[in-house]
Amino acid sequence: MPRACSILLFRITLPVVVLTIALSAQVATPSLTVLSREGRRTLEVVSVNNQDYVALDEVAAAFGAVVRDDRLAGGVTVTVGDRTMVLTSDQTVVSVAGRLVSLPSAPRRQGNRWLVPIDFLPRALAPMLNTRLDLRRAARLLVVGDLRVPRVVDPGHGGEEVGAQGTRGGVEKDVTLSIARRLRTLIESRLGLRVFLTRDDDRGMTLDERTAFANSHKADVFLSLHANAALRPAMKGAEVYYLSAERGESEGPRVMDLDTSSLPVLGGGTRSIDLILWDVAQTRYLEQSSGLAGFVEQALRIKVEMSPRAVQQAPFRVLVGANMPAVLVEMGYLSNPDQEAALVSAEYQTRMVEALLDGLVRYRDFVERTPVTAAGLPPRPPP
Repeated sequence: MPRACSILLFRITLPVVVLTIALSAQVATPSLTVLSREGRRTLEVVSVNNQDYVALDEVAAAFGAVVRDDRLAGGVTVTVGDRTMVLTSDQTVVSVAGRLVSLPSAPRRQGNRWLVPIDFLPRALAPMLNTRLDLRRAARLLVVGDLRVPRVVDPGHGGEEVGAQGTRGGVEKDVTLSIARRLRTLIESRLGLRVFLTRDDDRGMTLDERTAFANSHKADVFLSLHANAALRPAMKGAEVYYLSAERGESEGPRVMDLDTSSLPVLGGGTRSIDLILWDVAQTRYLEQSSGLAGFVEQALRIKVEMSPRAVQQAPFRVLVGANMPAVLVEMGYLSNPDQEAALVSAEYQTRMVEALLDGLVRYRDFVERTPVTAAGLPPRPPP
C-alpha cells in the first residue's frame, strides 16, 4: 500500500508541474501600435520563449488579408489580392512574391488561432501588400507606408543672431536648438512621425526662410521655440503665442479676392492651383492656431511654471506666412537667474519637451475626433 500511494501522488502532481511550465512560457507584453494614413489601431503582442508574436487573425483584420486553414499542408494560407503564402508550424522560411523570406521563428498554433512572429509583418506581409511596413521595436510602432505627416520645429535664432542672453552665460540660440533636438527625438520615437528642424546646427536664417521651410515640407504643425528676456529680472514663466487676430482680420478680405490660377503641365493641359499671399497665409488657420496654443499651454502648465499671461497673441513675423496651424513658445526668461539655470539644465529641458509632445498629441487627438466645419477646418477647441 505505501508503494501504491507514492505512485498515486506522482500522477497527481505531474500535470501540475507541466501546467506551471506552460503558463510561464507565455507572457503578455505591451501592444503594438499600427500607424497609417487611415489612423491608428493596436495589435496585441504575446511573448513566447522571449519571442514576440501577434495573432494572425488580428493582422488579417488590420490589413485586409484572408486567412484559411490548409489541412493538406498542415498549416494556414494568407491571401492578399492575387498573392498567397502558406505558413506551417515547422517552417521558418516562407515564399512571398517569388522570393524566400526567413522568419526568426516558425508560426505557432494556439488553440484555434495562429501566432506569427512580429517580424512577419515587415518581412513577409509587407511584400504581399506591396507596402512598406516599418517596425520600430523600441517605440512599439508599426508605420504603414510612407507616412509623412511632418511637424516642423523651429529653433529660434542661430549664427550671429544669438537671441536673449542670461547673466550666467545662457544663450537663446543654444537653448532652442538643444530643446528642438530633444523634441524631435521624442516625437519620432513615440509617435513614429517625421520631424524637421528649420536648423540643425548653429547657422542663421531669416524669419521668412523658416516659415518657407515649413511650407515646402507640407508640415501639419509649425512650432517656433524661443527663450524670453525682460528688463525686470523677476519676470518668469513660459508663454505661448499665436498670430494676433487684428492682423488677420485687417488683411482678411485679401484672401477672399484670391483667384485660382492654372499652370501648364507636361504632356498638355493645365492644373489648377490656389494662390495664397504670404502675408495672409496664417489667416486661414487662426482658429486652429488658437486651439493648438491652448492645448500646448495646458500641457506646459502641468510640467513647468507659466507666466500670468500664458496664452497671448502677437504679430510675430515668423508666424505670418505659415500655411498650417502655428504657434511660438517662449520657454522661460533667460533674464531671470533661476530660470536661466533651469533652461540650460537637462532636467528642465526634458520636462519641456514632454509637455510640448503632450500638447501636440492632445491637439492631434482633438482634430481627429472633431468634425470639420463648412470651411473644411476643425472648430476651435473648448478653453
